[in-house]
Amino acid sequence: MTTAPPRPPPADALARAGEKLRRRPDYRREFDPFLRRLEEGPAAAARGSERPLVGVLCQQAPLELFHALGIRTHRLCGGGEAPGTASRLPALACPLLRAAAAGLARDGAWRSLAGLVIPLACDWAARFPAILSQYGIELPDPFCFLEPPRLREAGDGRERWRAEIGRLAAFLEKLAGRPLAAARLRDSLALYRRAWGALERLTEKRRRGEVPGVWFFLIANSFLRGDPESWLAALEEALPGFGEPPARDAPRIFLAGSPIFFPDFKLPELLEEAGFALVADDLCSSERIFPGAAFYRDPSLPGMLQALAERHHQGSGCPVFADDRNRPASILGQAKHFEGVVFHILKGCHPYDMDSRGVEAALGKRGIPFLRLETDLAPGDRENLLVRLEAFRAILQRGRRGRSGRA
Repeated sequence: MTTAPPRPPPADALARAGEKLRRRPDYRREFDPFLRRLEEGPAAAARGSERPLVGVLCQQAPLELFHALGIRTHRLCGGGEAPGTASRLPALACPLLRAAAAGLARDGAWRSLAGLVIPLACDWAARFPAILSQYGIELPDPFCFLEPPRLREAGDGRERWRAEIGRLAAFLEKLAGRPLAAARLRDSLALYRRAWGALERLTEKRRRGEVPGVWFFLIANSFLRGDPESWLAALEEALPGFGEPPARDAPRIFLAGSPIFFPDFKLPELLEEAGFALVADDLCSSERIFPGAAFYRDPSLPGMLQALAERHHQGSGCPVFADDRNRPASILGQAKHFEGVVFHILKGCHPYDMDSRGVEAALGKRGIPFLRLETDLAPGDRENLLVRLEAFRAILQRGRRGRSGRA
């Protein structure tokens, strides 16, 4: 006998999270385009356009390719979980993938997708089809798996990844019903470079304390939903509104670790509540939504595809690569901007769990305070997290007084 799939949560869960942000005292109307993008599920995103909508699981799939072929993308992340399903999955199943599956299950939203692209960045991503099956979802047809090589500097990793990008291009050409044109890819690469530059300007404002962490997360998250043109226009309109930093001298924090997606802004909100200024991060849902801009010397289609593949492979800061020794160095390189590091780990996110150990050791040698927080998407541990963050703030403040006394 077949068990009926669990009933999804109310469809207005994302809207409620959006209204909570609109009630913040620092809300401005310029934030509304970003909020609306995140409040919109796949079904709503698919309406009103003849362009196919494709679900994408991870940023290692270059969005420039989709855009060049007229395909819209919808990053599968956030949206809450369907009650009663977690018990069918391993206790430490990736919370983000459970949330992605629940978002697709809600009101049959997965039927709005013309296809699905799954980069196999970690072992949980490889099990995403099995997670979908627990929500009564079969993989949309067509779908495409990508296999990012776990070796970047050794062996034939680069060549194999270039071949994977070529295979993705062929998959998307079939879905779009037309070949990839060099001129269109050139235009897309230029557009994404402009978007990356705008995010860099926003990042510099956050370094100076002008952009609250929650709003930075909102803007960065929203890039992963909808078209890049409207996101860029909205960001260019919002940028001038960020002005002088607040008067309070809050301890400056760098946030590392597992990605954070709307509507689960629990940790950025708690950092504010605990009295921190979140001035920098290396999350793939925030500052690292771009691996950097793709520049090319060879303007031919193969030349641009090679540049795009290398940028997404070499520029990725994901901890799943076996030969990556630069993770701690990338954080230490920004040490002048922060006083301490909070490392966020989603339960079951084993690559970042292991990554935190090496980062903590490297920071310890430089005397940089480090706090490791393990959590999930549920709100039940908010008080415990807040207590630990307040204790960490006290450590940073004592360090300030000690440095002042020595001076």
